[in-house]
Amino acid sequence: MLVIAHRGANREAEENSWEAFEMAIDGGADRLELDVHLTRDGHPVVIHDPTLTRTTGLEGAVEALSRRDLERVKLKNGETLPFLDEVLERLLGRVEINVEIKSRHPKLAEAVAGLVKRRGELSKVIISSFVPMHLLYLADHHPELALACLWANEVDWPHLAFFSPLVFMTECRARILHPVVDFVTMGLMDQCRARGWRVYPYAPMKGEEGDREGLWAYLKTMGVDGLCTNYPREFKCWLNEVHQNEITLNQAR
Repeated sequence: MLVIAHRGANREAEENSWEAFEMAIDGGADRLELDVHLTRDGHPVVIHDPTLTRTTGLEGAVEALSRRDLERVKLKNGETLPFLDEVLERLLGRVEINVEIKSRHPKLAEAVAGLVKRRGELSKVIISSFVPMHLLYLADHHPELALACLWANEVDWPHLAFFSPLVFMTECRARILHPVVDFVTMGLMDQCRARGWRVYPYAPMKGEEGDREGLWAYLKTMGVDGLCTNYPREFKCWLNEVHQNEITLNQAR
């Protein structure tokens, strides 16, 4: 199972920050998951919310501000906001990256695709979204990019039919499904395996506070390909321990 750091190591540092990304890599993450919105002048910036309030304490909509404006904004940990081109330049040589397109801005998908293709190393980047229009656009105009459908209890009106993961995946020509952990069942896994799809569930920000190891063991039993977790360091250690126990058990037989 791959260890995918949800917004970086978001329990150890400010989410979607350089510190969170570095701590995730240091903790053994195989892939970073991050979120992007588009600035007023067309630059994908790494931030989860459409506004600055929660992670910076400032007011303002991200899409109403320019890159120059946002370069002066500080996260609550004192760092500047990362931009996608900077993240690809600094980190792609060290770790895989999953770029989630958050907003519905019609130009965001093309902006992300352009940066990813200019950087190269396409095999190390996945572009995901809940929004069908972005994935449909990328499938039509950039079929060489790896696409992932995010699936939870969100419905992107008027695309109600896309609420079915099988329809969503087929229409968007995606080969990777990112379901919320609560939606992972053996039936879903059988459907995905029959089609050769990879499955990387994600844990919501409040989705692992209880019995984390119980959840991880369940997902491992289901045969998922990895987990987008809020605890990448702990998950990596757990996987290593399980692997070592399996080796010990096999040697004892």
